[in-house]
Amino acid sequence: MFTRRGWAYRQRDRGFRATMRFFFPHIAGEIRREHEDATFAAVDDAPPPHRLVIDRGSDTTIVSFSSAALLHAGQPTKEFEGFFRRHGRDYNLVFYRDVHRSAYHFTPEGKAGGIAFYEQDLRDTLAALGSTRHVAIGDSAGAAAAIYYGARCGFDQIIAFSPPFPLRHWVSPLAQIRALFDVGLLFREPSAYSEHVVLAFTPIFWLLLPIGFRCGFRNIWDPIATYAASERPPDLTVFFGEGSRPERKILEPLRGLPRVDLRPLPTAKHFAMVQLARRGKLAETIMAIVDRRPAPA
Repeated sequence: MFTRRGWAYRQRDRGFRATMRFFFPHIAGEIRREHEDATFAAVDDAPPPHRLVIDRGSDTTIVSFSSAALLHAGQPTKEFEGFFRRHGRDYNLVFYRDVHRSAYHFTPEGKAGGIAFYEQDLRDTLAALGSTRHVAIGDSAGAAAAIYYGARCGFDQIIAFSPPFPLRHWVSPLAQIRALFDVGLLFREPSAYSEHVVLAFTPIFWLLLPIGFRCGFRNIWDPIATYAASERPPDLTVFFGEGSRPERKILEPLRGLPRVDLRPLPTAKHFAMVQLARRGKLAETIMAIVDRRPAPA
């Protein structure tokens, strides 16, 4: 129903795009640019393309997981590629695209079983590249994927920006009430208040119901629990809005773990990657972590 390209699929897609244009114009703009630039082949291909590999023969591979069918949460593809070509860092790059905006729960064909599909696809892709050092990066749903697959596939590092799973911290009835009546946030950061209200309700229709009906509600992933239960977890750096109660609650199980570095940003907004990009610090911040250097001031 939700992933066949019929009436329900089109309505869900139109609703998503309309919400993005109104509340998150940077994402709407990048959706348009990706179509214009044809970063991937035609989106209407069956199945749509889900992976872009740039093999430079490096021993290090950077894997970027998209959010909402975007490559880098609003960062232009060529700019993002450029992060890893400066100063001789000619790394391999792999870009995964969340084709159906399902947080990787659907396969590119729109079937259940996407989580297992992408894990096997990732393992096969890394084996073909032959690299030995792997770094996962993602924002929002892409951050959830980076944490989940980074832990499952034995990555060396994970860099995550505002992971939204488990979703209950955003969309439970109590979380929705708190979002609606957070008067303090309304006066401190009105744009963040609007964002919280949107994120407290719309993911039910974009994510929770489509995934739950097709894959089973009990099968919706919990990347934080997956990471915490990992026997050999990768180094994990997470950026999040320090004023966002849902994000703080999501990350609570990670506090105090030896290989986790939680980095709050002075905002309540989601999409921490975009916040750093607007401050002109995204590239140097990512590269400092990849190089294991002190964070830029």
